[in-house]
Amino acid sequence: MSIAAMIRLGVILAIVLFISSSAAVTTQTALSCSSVILEVSLCVDFIINGSPQPSQQCCNGVKDLNDKIIDKADQQALCQCIQQVLFDITYDPSRITLLGNKCGLSDNLPPVDHNTDCTMLTN
Repeated sequence: MSIAAMIRLGVILAIVLFISSSAAVTTQTALSCSSVILEVSLCVDFIINGSPQPSQQCCNGVKDLNDKIIDKADQQALCQCIQQVLFDITYDPSRITLLGNKCGLSDNLPPVDHNTDCTMLTN
């Protein structure tokens, strides 16, 4: 897998984690970028390439990540991961916002880009 493909994969994964803002479980550490990348790698076509609909595998990953977001620290970690992974990639931040709705979740992600202040995210 090429470096560009891995970066795209990481971006998608980070986006999925960010979707969840209402989980009730507690955790001792924030989500890691590597866990985000593993879950959302199948969303690249939707976020980066502009597919009209995310794949079922993408939505499954987004839903799994949504279940793992426990608190504000997880949301901030996801936001920061998205920023790091997408640093050198051209993408439309509004595609991130669409993932929650397209995958049947009630929460939507903000359009994370390099200027987003991840510390301002709330649970």
